[in-house]
Amino acid sequence: MNNSELSVSIVTATFNSMRFFEKTKQSVFSAGVEGFEWIVVDDGSSDGTREYLQTLTDPRIKVHLKERNTGIGDSYEIGVGLARGKYLLILDHDDTIPGNSLIDRINVLESHPESNVAFGTVAYMDEDDHIYQVSKFPFLKHSGLVPSARVLAGVFFAPAYPLKQGCVVLRTAFVRTVPRIFDIALFLSGVRSGPVAFIDQPCLNYRTFRNQFSSSRKMRLIKFFHFYWARYAFQYLPWLVSLPVALYRTALEFAKVLWCFISPKRV
Repeated sequence: MNNSELSVSIVTATFNSMRFFEKTKQSVFSAGVEGFEWIVVDDGSSDGTREYLQTLTDPRIKVHLKERNTGIGDSYEIGVGLARGKYLLILDHDDTIPGNSLIDRINVLESHPESNVAFGTVAYMDEDDHIYQVSKFPFLKHSGLVPSARVLAGVFFAPAYPLKQGCVVLRTAFVRTVPRIFDIALFLSGVRSGPVAFIDQPCLNYRTFRNQFSSSRKMRLIKFFHFYWARYAFQYLPWLVSLPVALYRTALEFAKVLWCFISPKRV
């Protein structure tokens, strides 16, 4: 399939995103994909993001301005509802797409119609665009089509969640069968639907920040008491293994909470 025939919708939710948005924009237009649309949903920004988005004239950019802040989940839902592409990528407003990784993920899905998901590794970068770490996905060493069970094992047994939603491309038609779920839950739903295409290369430059809220003590406590991982285990794993895995993940998340209170280092 050549570039001119590709059709992918990239969905980005913005909120006070001016600091890094231009770098995200440059990476989208340098991704090597023709026939794409970029749907940007602003969640009531007050730092000039809304005004900036209104100046964008490229017809491939579709801007939706919300009148008030209703949360990132609502922004994603609006973006997915507007998507017309065959494939879907949800890209955070401060992350970037490495090289040809997007077109590589689309091509592998074109070659494997039995798969709804293609993903790769994550390159972690700081506020100065310095790549300081590249993730490795447990149990996967080579590119190719991977059984769902192996991917699920990597997700649930890794000490830290080994990917981010921006490294995942899904079939839009599949996403519409599981409405109103995103990030980990959306990925797990795609994995459970059939074999998964894995690309052994960075597919997302994920930006991290000093004093990042997602790594704070408060956020760790919130996540722990929601018991997300235990719920994911019961929802996406066979019942024979769901209980021991749920207990393992709960103990692991509790250990992370304790670590946040005794060490300044992120986990």
